[in-house]
Amino acid sequence: MSANLPAAYGFPVVGHSGLLTGRGQHLGIVGFGGSIREDQFQAQAPGKVQTAPPQAITRVDPGFAAEIRMDLEIVLACAPEAQVTVYAFDATEEGWIAGLRGLLDNDAPPSVLSVSWGWPETGAGEPFWTTAGVEASEALLAELAGRRVTVVACTGDAGAAICYPGSSAWVLACGGTEFCGPEERVWAMTGYASGGGMSSVIPMPAWQARAGIRCEGVPTLAEHSHRCVPDVAASAVVSSPVVGGAHAGTSAAAPLWAGLISLCNERRAQMGRPPVGPVNAPLYDRSTGLQAACHEIRVGNNSTTGGPPYYRSSPGWNACGGWGSPKAAEWVEAIARMP
Repeated sequence: MSANLPAAYGFPVVGHSGLLTGRGQHLGIVGFGGSIREDQFQAQAPGKVQTAPPQAITRVDPGFAAEIRMDLEIVLACAPEAQVTVYAFDATEEGWIAGLRGLLDNDAPPSVLSVSWGWPETGAGEPFWTTAGVEASEALLAELAGRRVTVVACTGDAGAAICYPGSSAWVLACGGTEFCGPEERVWAMTGYASGGGMSSVIPMPAWQARAGIRCEGVPTLAEHSHRCVPDVAASAVVSSPVVGGAHAGTSAAAPLWAGLISLCNERRAQMGRPPVGPVNAPLYDRSTGLQAACHEIRVGNNSTTGGPPYYRSSPGWNACGGWGSPKAAEWVEAIARMP
């Protein structure tokens, strides 16, 4: 993604009341494993960024600052007048849960949260999730949803695999694409690809079960009993001096969708309506128009090796790009019509 790539999705967005810029909207960027000061953002986004007090960091991510700057660049390319708060959590299960509790303690949390980190649902080695931790997280994310906060997260870059919190039932999960000329296809390269497939820990929500979706790939799933991701997608390819050149990953898709949801909330505010909150249930309901407001991803698969395991793209929903990438103006107006 370059600074002008949002144009491929219809940014800047003109609504019925003129250009939408994110004015009056509060957006949060959650990062793990580092801390950063507000003055470090001033050259990039003067006056638009504040930082919440960071947690004590026990696990350091050396890419923390570059990731946050990239997220911020993408968010502000979509919603240039949004106010952004950066939240620095420890890169552990405990840090994530404490951070969610802190957001719930806030009288005025952001209406949109962008999360460009994630870890395997189960297993040792890297920071991993316990059963109790995932249950606690799901309960807290449900509380945020009840306060009309939209949480947007990447699906990870491991191909036919699942990362949490991207697999949460309360999160808009974002896969990755790339442009080959005018064609948008599944993002995949040796060792990395758009994360997708079926969760092993999150049951399939009713709104997803009603849509009758299927993860088509190799090997074939015997049943679809759990949450499938992604829900949507956007470009995973970034070229920017902020990140020191080229970058690729689904972490670039999440802030683009977060910026778009901020524009949706701006439009709703113009109409006297509250922030939209969680959007998954209406997204999986064809009657809302949100599916039609997506560019379907019909080319490619998410193999990291050229062979299995992988899921393939297809018309409609698929386990590489979800319902697809945004037609921004159509998304805004479809969300604006919702109660």
